[in-house]
Amino acid sequence: MRVRNTATIDGEVRYADAIVDVSPSQPGTGNLLVRFIPNETQPHVSTLAQPYIVIQVAHDYRYAVVATPDREKLWILSATPTISERDVVEVARKLSEEQGFTHKQIDSLVWTKRSA
Repeated sequence: MRVRNTATIDGEVRYADAIVDVSPSQPGTGNLLVRFIPNETQPHVSTLAQPYIVIQVAHDYRYAVVATPDREKLWILSATPTISERDVVEVARKLSEEQGFTHKQIDSLVWTKRSA
């Protein structure tokens, strides 16, 4: 599946294009392989397939939380341009209580809008 994640960082709109596939070695687990596609806002991205893990999904798919396997980076991907404060609190609570992320990791989330 081809996806585009869009974010406004320091007032500048940036986006990442990628091809996302379910990891063939672990189907049904939320493990993904992501190959980024260079574009005008991200011209120097690696095109090698990189693993990511879907660690949370809202029951109605309005957001998903994705992390690197080493848990050093994570993102909330929203299906809409904004995410409610209630959802932010719920995501942070689950990351801390259920998935063992530290408050420092949660505070450094990168927020992006998901579009397919």
